Amino acid sequence: MSARVPFGTNARRQILDRVSNPAIIAIPAPLTGNNVPFSLKKTRRNWKPNTKRASFPVTLLGDAQERTWRAYDEALETGRTKVKLPQLQGVRINARDIRSVQKAGGVEGMLLSRPSKHFTSFGRQLRNDLFNQLHGLRYEMLRAKQLELEQLEAPKAAETEPGLPLIEGGERP
Repeated sequence: MSARVPFGTNARRQILDRVSNPAIIAIPAPLTGNNVPFSLKKTRRNWKPNTKRASFPVTLLGDAQERTWRAYDEALETGRTKVKLPQLQGVRINARDIRSVQKAGGVEGMLLSRPSKHFTSFGRQLRNDLFNQLHGLRYEMLRAKQLELEQLEAPKAAETEPGLPLIEGGERP
């Protein structure tokens, strides 16, 4: 039995480099039935789902943040005004779900707004990766705020003289 490969850094990088990606939302199975014309002679037929390959811009998935910053830096150096965002390319999706993705605010908005039971295994992996990146960003922001507070409190601690006790109200005698 082979070990399951974790959805790590290399896999995250590969998401944006792929020409096509698997479905994120489940695609319905083809339906079967009969054509019944005026003569009532039934003939078997099937109805296939209307699937498309669509590309969606991303800001957090994979290494999109690093690519976006690189693109902005290159645009500043060359004097361009338009920056092409990284895209999740060739995602297989049902045609009517494209509008749902756009309404939710893109792929990342959809991954955040729906429970994981609505997604395929690839969609669940993307959702978990997105939540991990959001938690990492939150941790970085809290850490930066904590360091800022420590720097603000450091001068106050240096001003107090260790030999003199404080009176109520924070004044020295």
